[in-house]
Amino acid sequence: MSNSIGFGPITDLDTPDKRKSVGNADPRLTRTNYFDGRLLTARDLIRDQHYLDDRVREVGRAIGSGIAHGLDIELSDSGVLTVRPGLAVSASGRVLELAGRTLNINLYDQALLSELNDGKNQVLDNGLYAVALQYLEVGTDSAEVYPQDLASTRTFHFNSYTEGVEVVLVPLRTPLPQTNKVQGQQRLSGFRGLGARAALVPELIYRDGQPPELSSDAVALALLAIRDQRPQWLDLGLVRRPLRPPFAPLTLQQDLHGHFRELFDDVTTVRSKLGLRQDYPADLYFRQLPPHGPLPKDGLSPVDGAQDFFPAHISVSIAPVREGDLATLIAESANLDPIDLDSDEPAEVMVVVPLSDADFAYRARQLQHQPKDEYPQGHSQLWHIDPLALRLRGRPPVHAIDTDASAWQDIWSKITEVYYLRRPPRVTETQVSAIVLASGYQTPEGAVVSETDTNKLKAELIEKQKELEKAMAEAADAKARAKAAEEAATTDTAGEAELRDKLGKAEAKAEKLGIDLADAREMAATAEDLEKERAALDKDLKDANARIKILETSAEAGSEVPALEARIKELQGEVILKDEELAKAKEEAATPAKDVERAIALRKIKDPETIAAADELTAIAKRDPKTAAAVNDALVLVDRRYNDVLVRTLAAAAKAGEAEAFSTFLAKQDPAKPLGTAVAKAGDKFGLDEGLRADWRALES
Repeated sequence: MSNSIGFGPITDLDTPDKRKSVGNADPRLTRTNYFDGRLLTARDLIRDQHYLDDRVREVGRAIGSGIAHGLDIELSDSGVLTVRPGLAVSASGRVLELAGRTLNINLYDQALLSELNDGKNQVLDNGLYAVALQYLEVGTDSAEVYPQDLASTRTFHFNSYTEGVEVVLVPLRTPLPQTNKVQGQQRLSGFRGLGARAALVPELIYRDGQPPELSSDAVALALLAIRDQRPQWLDLGLVRRPLRPPFAPLTLQQDLHGHFRELFDDVTTVRSKLGLRQDYPADLYFRQLPPHGPLPKDGLSPVDGAQDFFPAHISVSIAPVREGDLATLIAESANLDPIDLDSDEPAEVMVVVPLSDADFAYRARQLQHQPKDEYPQGHSQLWHIDPLALRLRGRPPVHAIDTDASAWQDIWSKITEVYYLRRPPRVTETQVSAIVLASGYQTPEGAVVSETDTNKLKAELIEKQKELEKAMAEAADAKARAKAAEEAATTDTAGEAELRDKLGKAEAKAEKLGIDLADAREMAATAEDLEKERAALDKDLKDANARIKILETSAEAGSEVPALEARIKELQGEVILKDEELAKAKEEAATPAKDVERAIALRKIKDPETIAAADELTAIAKRDPKTAAAVNDALVLVDRRYNDVLVRTLAAAAKAGEAEAFSTFLAKQDPAKPLGTAVAKAGDKFGLDEGLRADWRALES
């Protein structure tokens, strides 16, 4: 019996019959024993009510908690909260059903709020509220209570209780995030609370259960943000949970995926309304990505081997799959950890393109790696579709795309949706793609895999494992020798220490040649730095070679000279590779200007004056990569209806050296206020004449 219970059913514990002893008795589940001649009191009947209620809620808790069906909720632009019928089970096991009709609640109707809350909460304070469906018990009618003695008077109690549900707003202690504190572009993240909702993921989705402020008899339907007594946005995925049993697996991944789909759809809608392309980086709107989900098609280009969505520390590949295999692949990825975009932890992601069986059979033959006399490392003799690696735009491609380009061009022109899947580490370790496992191998004609071949392959695998263990042991021994050499280096002569220092610097500079070239604003400066570092690396190598010649005649050097010579040869090989990267870096430095030309061309300008300004703007962009990058940002931020005046304004700002300042100014503007009025007012800061400022004002009149 639990120590927290201070009373229980009366039982003869002194009886010698051990079968009558009480085991695990719970007074909450005590029911009345009826028999003729017994005097019944209210306590006896209430006990039976509690017994039945607890038994029913036990069944509810066994089923689980969450929304079983329905209870869809929406927030209109006029502040009306709509809740449709449905069924849910609370954490306490109560079944909550909203049946019969749809509820429409006007959040601006202060009189209704006051009436429903007994004069309280007429005004909603700023903050976050959980919209919840809650158990309700209301006393109805009245019954007379007769006195039990002459000194008492008659009183009245409720005759019955009616059970039901009510929709409530429960204020949360979690503060409403400020949009300007959320990473990304403020103009875009402010729409529908995109930035704030992404920032709340660690607070609400990574926490077990629903918000602690809710009663155990309530179920959360959505999260509502209030600012200045006005509803700002409604989010379902942050607090809404489907009906599932206790201790269900993978709940974090499921909840994160549901919220990601909701936020992803809102981002797509917002960008479409603003006339923006769907090629945006994921960390502009999201902080956490589920292990699988959709992504914008415009953010990928398999023909160019490039992508814009995932950050640099995530390795991205793309491959076609059969539509029937997609569910299997998603199930395999669903148990992996989410992807944290705020950390630099590396991850493997596969972008899959679902195709029909007929399309897949045709395209697979075009993309298959056919066996030759020698097979690539990690491939079997069976045909294999190599996933195509994608790199961030503005970086050197992973490899040249030759005959696959036309096949990918045809695939990309016909599909509408693509999905990403996080892959487990074993994919890269074994060099076996999950795409192959999903689509199945096809044995080349004439090839037969027998049991003898299988045994032979197993034997070869065992030998390879032994070789790997031997190599690892040799590597450990080499590390030990290197450590001993490092300790001995402390007693070397000053000349040898200087040589090691120079070699270390040369190696560090060689590594620096692989720095990030993705940022368009830094491309030109990066190319210049690479040239300087390349020259310094040559000088260090010459000094090292000279030092080697001195050591060859020195008795102190011992057997160190051959190792140093081998290291210098290795560095020389790296220099050759870095020369190639330097050439590509110089080529990439011209990318922003080309982007400006493409962006202006997409605007389809016809006005002769604007066309002349566009030519002038393009010429400036070719000379100054920073200006080109600023112009690209501005063209993304401004709606197409400002096309003519925007291009002329950018040309004027570029001539005045204020293109970057103008782009920053645009990013800070409130989308709810007229842009033309703001530009006209501040135009003198960016070199705009009165004519241009008048054109901006005219667009808002």
